[in-house]
Amino acid sequence: MERRLAAIFAADVAGFSRLMSEDEVGTMQILTSHRRLMDALIGEHGGRIANTAGDSVLAEFPSIVNAVECARQVQFALASANDSLPEERKLRFRIGVHVGDVMLSGGDLLGDGINIAARVQSLAEPGGICLSAAAQQYVRKSLPIVVRDLGFKTVRNIAEPIRVYAVDPQRYQETSVTSRADVVTAQGRPAELKSSQRVRHIGVLLAAASRDAEFVLLLEAFLQRLQQLGWNDGSNVRIDVRWSGASAEAVHKHAVDLVALGPDVILAPGSASAGPLLQATCNIPVVFTVVPDPVGAGFVESVDQPGGNATGVASFDYSLGRKWLEVLKEAAPDVTRAGVLRDPAITAGIGQWSAIHAAAPAVGLHVIPINLRDAVDLERALADFARPAKGGLVVTSSALSIRHRDLVVRVAAEQKLPAIYYSKAFVVAGGLLSYGSDRADQFRRAAGYVDRILNGEKPSDLPVLYPSKYELAVNIKAAAALGLRLPNSLLARADEVVEE
Repeated sequence: MERRLAAIFAADVAGFSRLMSEDEVGTMQILTSHRRLMDALIGEHGGRIANTAGDSVLAEFPSIVNAVECARQVQFALASANDSLPEERKLRFRIGVHVGDVMLSGGDLLGDGINIAARVQSLAEPGGICLSAAAQQYVRKSLPIVVRDLGFKTVRNIAEPIRVYAVDPQRYQETSVTSRADVVTAQGRPAELKSSQRVRHIGVLLAAASRDAEFVLLLEAFLQRLQQLGWNDGSNVRIDVRWSGASAEAVHKHAVDLVALGPDVILAPGSASAGPLLQATCNIPVVFTVVPDPVGAGFVESVDQPGGNATGVASFDYSLGRKWLEVLKEAAPDVTRAGVLRDPAITAGIGQWSAIHAAAPAVGLHVIPINLRDAVDLERALADFARPAKGGLVVTSSALSIRHRDLVVRVAAEQKLPAIYYSKAFVVAGGLLSYGSDRADQFRRAAGYVDRILNGEKPSDLPVLYPSKYELAVNIKAAAALGLRLPNSLLARADEVVEE
């Protein structure tokens, strides 16, 4: 079963059952005519219709911009088609668009991404369009659409409330895209909205691809917490997000661009973002998160008194290294050797290795450092390490491990190396085990520091925070492929069990 990130378009007819009960033949004739228009526009925008049932349509697009623009043109075309019909015979579709993870099975689309798209669609007005926050984040600078923030909505079969935006399909912004804060209105806001004499400005620099599902969700956790604290994008705050991908050159460029905009504060997830930002400014407050060693990296003077213009949330304490070895040994008791994949060019790589090396004898493992530099070296190094039997792998935190996440997971599986990772994202990608901090919680706590800075506190006075929540994730399919039978004691403690 193939898994991929996709832009999902879900549509159905408002009041379809009533229309069918009143005139089944006539309703089906109008539906067929409307569907011809819709299907043609989906095809013109590069979409593929995956599922249809009665009045509902589910399509996927390789581009979220194409999906949203298609939805707008569909509603415009159908409104024109309805003009010639009496009011009681008009068929008005509701459309929802989301970008998320989907599974492909025999041409059908499955998974949570489909569920979210359907729930977003159910919140649209007849003849209207709703976007998930993930979809809106992608298109906010690419399409000058007019949207209303409907706030967070609780919907069926989705554990957490989802943030939803309503699109006016008949209107484009008359101002430039960069001034969208002037035309976006916010509804469903918290009871106490932050009052301010001016719209505040938050920058976000992500050293990840805009299609990275993990970072889309982490960004949403940050935005959700900001709204709970009273900050609504497009109302009392403007949020500029830059997705830089894995290119160091692109990260540096976007860091300079963000600083030039003069925001009140910038969120920097990871050392790959925080480093370039702190090179670009010593005045604008920077709140980092998922940074393993902010002192060693030179981002702050000390944990308790950061000094300078940066503070934030560290990703873990080095003592976590022993826990990685213990969980790996519990899952794979036959392992006697553990390769430790690290980036030797950063202080966090050296620090994590030192902590793991010191803890190894007590756990009964012999550990060997494996330096991560590039894809070619990685494949060769893991193949060499795997030749003797009874080997395992510990993957430590670094920007390089994030960049090569899928490759690391694939090579570990090919070399039959039981591996433990520092982040659940590796387990979702097919890795065996992870034990690490709850990253979404770190983004929410970073939002708390952004709020405090916007309210006048200085980053130099805010001590670096450490995680308060850790989670264990296991992948049953990966264990089976390695011939491992995970002990019940381990499965019982797992916060998440991935079975795909």
